[in-house]
Amino acid sequence: MHVAHEISPSAAALVVVVVIVVVVVVVVVVVVVVVVVVVVVVVVVVVVVVLLSLSPIEGKEVVHMLVKHKKGSPMIKVASCIVYATSKL
Repeated sequence: MHVAHEISPSAAALVVVVVIVVVVVVVVVVVVVVVVVVVVVVVVVVVVVVLLSLSPIEGKEVVHMLVKHKKGSPMIKVASCIVYATSKL
């Protein structure tokens, strides 16, 4: 089979469309990841601040607990914080 060296306009257009779609998908994924990370961080900060304002000693315990469990995922940390906070209320 002989492969043509010149790319036809339709093939070129298809390549351009595919590239654009890939770029858009990558950008959307990156934005979603960044937003999720920011939301998790904000929630953690808010929970810790609320706990510290409610009761300094218990709040510090939670902060210490969060610092100690660095291996845990942010979602687990947030969940444990919220559970801990609600159990103390």
